[in-house]
Amino acid sequence: MPLSIFTGKTALRNPVKMYPENSNLMHAAYVPLTQDQSLGKIRETFFVNQIQNVGKSIFYSRIGDFTIDDMIFEIGGKNKSHKQINEKKNGFVICDDILTGSQGTIPMYLFRFLY
Repeated sequence: MPLSIFTGKTALRNPVKMYPENSNLMHAAYVPLTQDQSLGKIRETFFVNQIQNVGKSIFYSRIGDFTIDDMIFEIGGKNKSHKQINEKKNGFVICDDILTGSQGTIPMYLFRFLY
C-alpha cells in the first residue's frame, strides 16, 4: 500500500523526499542539505532507481525506508544497524561501504548489477 506522505504542492516544497532519475542531478541542483543528508539521499536514490530498473514497485515504509512486495529495506552506511526493522522477518539493511553481507545485511554495490 503506497503511503501518501506529501500531497499537492507540498511535494515540491520538500526536495528531501524527491528522487531524481540520476543521482548526479542532485549535485547540479541547489538543495541545501548537510553532508550526511546528502549522502543518505544519494544512497536512497541509487536504490530506488536500481529497483525500478527491474520493474518492481517500491513504496515508502513506516518502519524502514522502503517496502518492495512483502520485504522492508533500510538504507544506510556501514554502521547501520537492524534496530529499526528488527521486529520484521523480511527486513533487510542495505549498507554502503561494506564488501560482504551477513544476517540480513546486503552490500549496496550488489544492486548495481540490476541495471
